[in-house]
Amino acid sequence: MKIIHCADLHLDSKMSAHLNSDQEKEKRQNLLNSFSEMIQYAKRNEINSVIIAGDLYDKKKISFEAKTKVLDTITLNTDINFYYLKGNHDSESLFSDIEVFPTNLKLFDEKWIYYDAGENVVICGIEVNKSNISDCYDKLNLDPRKINIVVMHGQENEYRNGDDTVVISIRELRNQNIDYLALGHIHSYKYKELDSRGHYCYSGCLEARGFDEIGEHGFVVLDIDEVNRTIKHEFIKIYPKHDVKQINIDITDINTAKGVIDKIDESFKKGRINDADIVKAVLLGEVNYDCNLNIDVIEKKLEDYCYAVKVEDKTSFKIDYEQFKKNKSLKGEFVRLVEMQKDLSEEDKIKIIRYGINALKGEEIG
Repeated sequence: MKIIHCADLHLDSKMSAHLNSDQEKEKRQNLLNSFSEMIQYAKRNEINSVIIAGDLYDKKKISFEAKTKVLDTITLNTDINFYYLKGNHDSESLFSDIEVFPTNLKLFDEKWIYYDAGENVVICGIEVNKSNISDCYDKLNLDPRKINIVVMHGQENEYRNGDDTVVISIRELRNQNIDYLALGHIHSYKYKELDSRGHYCYSGCLEARGFDEIGEHGFVVLDIDEVNRTIKHEFIKIYPKHDVKQINIDITDINTAKGVIDKIDESFKKGRINDADIVKAVLLGEVNYDCNLNIDVIEKKLEDYCYAVKVEDKTSFKIDYEQFKKNKSLKGEFVRLVEMQKDLSEEDKIKIIRYGINALKGEEIG
């Protein structure tokens, strides 16, 4: 039998940063399309179980379109069982107002719930929170003769926290007869050994929602041989309409917005950026104190290069103190005053001088 493991779909997510209203609307629709694409993959490949390990939606108030899309998908695909575990972004009342509850929708709770997914396959899960995280590990009861898949949502760590923060303790899940630990919460794919018997995995999100979610996205397919008690594991990439890419650009000694834009243009061509890409352009290198880096202006100039762009300034600031020794301006006096401060590190001096000179030029500090 085959099982899909997905998580962190964040359907109906608000994505207004650096996207106009039309782009945001299209991106939300693309998230729904990715969900549909995954289900079509399941049907083509005769997969009869889909695990959603949390954060199906992104907020408590869900649009009619997003909620209807998911419910219709579940009710129209009666040959697929959907195992849904709420995440930290999901609403408590997500399915509470359904008149006829789909028999193929399996929910979890704040205590361990066990489902027979095959003759020798068990899918169990728990929605962890501050009240149950401390003793949930002791209450897990798995038959060692079965193939056991455990579903949880949260940040994994080797040990549980000393406070009441919700952290999934990998250490306390070892030697619990787990064959596969299906996790949600982290938006990138991660697959590691749990113990001599099993593995744990973050499937990541189906599609990037922001500029920081660089890399491949998709879902995981488990191919289970119940007779030989083996699990084959494969990550399936989804190819979105708008791919998110990061370009690192060294602008050392470039002192004008035009020079920066020309350098970015050169880097975009080398990186084969096209008008469908969502791009995070990271500016690196050392720039002079008088470098005119107006990020808003640069982003505006780059709008025609790609679908959406965000420019992030990670440049360092270099200062030649010698050129200010005889400078009688307010700027020169300020630089000399900062240089004389013995209790400041060189890094802090440079940061203060950069902010101060921007302020003297009437520019925003930040």
